[in-house]
Amino acid sequence: MCGDNSTCLDCANVPNGPNITDLCGNCKQTSDPTYNVGCGTKLGKLHPLVVAYGNINIGISIPASTLANVVNTTCMFNSTLAESSKMETKGRVSTVTAATPANLTAGTYTVTCTFFGTTTVTTTAKNTLTVVNVGAMSLTSISPSVSLVKSTVKLSITGTGFVNSPELACKYGNRKVPATF
Repeated sequence: MCGDNSTCLDCANVPNGPNITDLCGNCKQTSDPTYNVGCGTKLGKLHPLVVAYGNINIGISIPASTLANVVNTTCMFNSTLAESSKMETKGRVSTVTAATPANLTAGTYTVTCTFFGTTTVTTTAKNTLTVVNVGAMSLTSISPSVSLVKSTVKLSITGTGFVNSPELACKYGNRKVPATF
């Protein structure tokens, strides 16, 4: 928070200075040709992490100051281009919204976004997106079918159409147990 115009310091400690910390962690002006160049800094976390098959919007949060002067954004799900991508900034946080293509099949995807502006920056989200096709899932058996109350039991759930994802879990009341394949 700045008191007056002489107390607002940029990342180089210059009052009202033009420098901003870039994605690489370097203090530079956004007009510098090396701003955001040569670093592998990742985007924030995706939300949601699991989506149903179809055209769904996912969001990725990033610090607003790291992507100054962005004029266009594109995102990819592995090698499939998003239906649409846009970046909105509110205060100190920017959110990239990307629409999953309607034909994106069930599976796990790495989300990569490219930001075009003063410089071009391509970064990858910190986690993966899992797409599930609930209509293609089929549960064939649960074993054992009976257990004692308050006992620990390993369940075997068999079926088809499940996606091997760290986000797949069984939920018992408020307890969530990760699935293993």
